[in-house]
Amino acid sequence: MASIDWRPISETSGFVETGVAARSSGHRLRRRVAHVVATCAMGAWVLLAVVPVVVVIMAIG
Repeated sequence: MASIDWRPISETSGFVETGVAARSSGHRLRRRVAHVVATCAMGAWVLLAVVPVVVVIMAIG
């Protein structure tokens, strides 16, 4: 069975200081791109839900 490391994150090795000052511009750019992609994906789902309704309304009218 694997042992669990109960030390706080600040004491573990391999971690860089976290915080706003430690973030690189590359990290911010990747986060921004991910946000834009997620927003576009949500918009695509909304469009996919609205199109059939519009088509049915136009077919009735």
